[in-house]
Amino acid sequence: MGLKTVKSIEDLKQKRNNEPVDLLVVCVPAAAAGEYVMSTLDGDLSVAKSLQIMTGGFGETKKGAELQESLENQLA
Repeated sequence: MGLKTVKSIEDLKQKRNNEPVDLLVVCVPAAAAGEYVMSTLDGDLSVAKSLQIMTGGFGETKKGAELQESLENQLA
């Protein structure tokens, strides 16, 4: 497909000379999304202009909906 991937945010920063990417796509289970994204980004949302989290299990359950709302609030 020709899409570039990196193993870590540090690798991304290094390859891009700290320039933000247009879109950062993260694929993780819903239960891990909030903690994973925030710990990986370490609060540094300047690494990307936009963030897409690909996961399952958010809106399908009450607990998932609560996780989704919490993550949205953290990223706002």
